[in-house]
Amino acid sequence: EWCAVKKVDGLQDVGLQTVQSEGGGQAPGAAHPRALRDALREVAALRALGSAAGSSGAGDDRADRNLVRLLGAYRTLESVVLVLELCDQGTLGPWIEGVVASGQQLQMAAVRYVAVQLLGALRFVHRAGLLHRDVKPDNLFLTHDGTVKVMDFGIAKQTTAEGMTLTGTILGTPGYMSPEQIDGSSPVSQAADQYAT
Repeated sequence: EWCAVKKVDGLQDVGLQTVQSEGGGQAPGAAHPRALRDALREVAALRALGSAAGSSGAGDDRADRNLVRLLGAYRTLESVVLVLELCDQGTLGPWIEGVVASGQQLQMAAVRYVAVQLLGALRFVHRAGLLHRDVKPDNLFLTHDGTVKVMDFGIAKQTTAEGMTLTGTILGTPGYMSPEQIDGSSPVSQAADQYAT
């Protein structure tokens, strides 16, 4: 069975790699403390969402089906490796860029198709007590059957947690950040994820 492996190595997240589940890998290098922290935060968020999904009941139409599944996580002194569900069609970022570069407009049906799945996933994330804080096309993956999967919970925050964001620290991708994320004028809420959508 194929899966995706996200490895934090060296000074940065080296991204996703596709591997077979019984395959080996390279020895990891020393992880940067911030990258390591974000990887561990992502593991914690995905585990919390997995627990929330398990307690919400069964059904193929559950919103949690639009969240990438964490299949395993491994930590050494130097690195963190996440084994994730394979989303073999890549992210929405290059697809959107391709449409725009060709001079075409995004079709409303395609926008609605993605938005319905994304908003359902965010509703589930918010009900589980988390904020994603980095919703953008490059964090939305597609599977072979066209299912949209939300990924990259490295800067996710519990909505009940106090003091997890440092004063003066900006977390997120500027082009998709809500005004309160950028200027720190008020606490970041679910509205920030919805704004990015």
